[in-house]
Amino acid sequence: MGIADKAVPVNADRSNFNFTMLSNAKPQHGQCPVKIDFSARAAEPRDAIKGQIARIYFYMHDRYDLNMSRQQQQLLIAWDKQFPVTEWERERDKRIAKRMGHSNPFVTGERTWSLGHKNRAEGVVTQLLSRQTQQTHAPIEIKTSFKTDCCSIAPIPFCAT
Repeated sequence: MGIADKAVPVNADRSNFNFTMLSNAKPQHGQCPVKIDFSARAAEPRDAIKGQIARIYFYMHDRYDLNMSRQQQQLLIAWDKQFPVTEWERERDKRIAKRMGHSNPFVTGERTWSLGHKNRAEGVVTQLLSRQTQQTHAPIEIKTSFKTDCCSIAPIPFCAT
């Protein structure tokens, strides 16, 4: 059984639960150290990916103007500091940037997250349209393209083999 095979039930169980520290929970997926508390709708990933998860969440929330609770921010800020960017994470970011056209600024160090972070919303369509009309004052042609999902380029395995 490969990493992808192991991750399917873990991802299904983790669902859209918030991340947290689950000191009393036991891993429920064999050799996979992820912990899930179904009653609290919370999950704790393995230590090796906590920093990566924090920086991905910072990127997604910043780019797409998503809200994040103060409690979730505090946890992810701690994980970002406790588990710094690795060489593999930098390489992964470069591979994703080649396809997406931009890097994760929380991986490259161009941005940092602090409590009360003001999102830049650079990926929100209305923001993009507003910037273009301000610059050109011309009608806008919207073209859509579906780029490869960054996680299919270089997924972050919840379970290590």
